[in-house]
Amino acid sequence: MTVAPEDLLAAATEYAGLDAEEFRRASAHLAYYAVYHLACETLCLDPARNYQNAKHSVVGDRLRYAQPGSSRLYRMKRYFKTLKDLRIRADYDLAANVSKEEALYAIEIARNIFRAAHP
Repeated sequence: MTVAPEDLLAAATEYAGLDAEEFRRASAHLAYYAVYHLACETLCLDPARNYQNAKHSVVGDRLRYAQPGSSRLYRMKRYFKTLKDLRIRADYDLAANVSKEEALYAIEIARNIFRAAHP
């Protein structure tokens, strides 16, 4: 079985509907990774085979300096850091609350990027 970025976004959406905070954290995490893997596809990067060229910081830099030629790339460029910052807080700052609104916002951003990628 293979997993696609769309599958990660579907799981993020499912987790956001659950009440416990650990699911909201997982939702923010998965929304980010859905966009990360879509960005890797867009930028022709393969993190499984060459992680050095697909590190999160490298993907962020490539998006930051890219000339947006499509609405997908524009949205990735605009929102990648927002998603990454929320994912880092959700994964590492266990004292911080990750609200349902934040999890839903991460999903909304990811969905908008996916809609631009697959009109």
